[in-house]
Amino acid sequence: MRCTTKGRKQGIQWTLISRLDDLDFADDIGLIASKNQDIQQKTQQLVSSTIGIRVNIG
Repeated sequence: MRCTTKGRKQGIQWTLISRLDDLDFADDIGLIASKNQDIQQKTQQLVSSTIGIRVNIG
């Protein structure tokens, strides 16, 4: 999961200097983004990292 949020400014603005990218539950993770494009990129990165594919975005 860290690889989907590392070094990117996706998510929602929480305070002046921090962003909320995901919610960690006991058995699941909820991804959060303010734009549909951001959530799609997070999902693609998560899926590709689990099967060993690297996706070059932009």
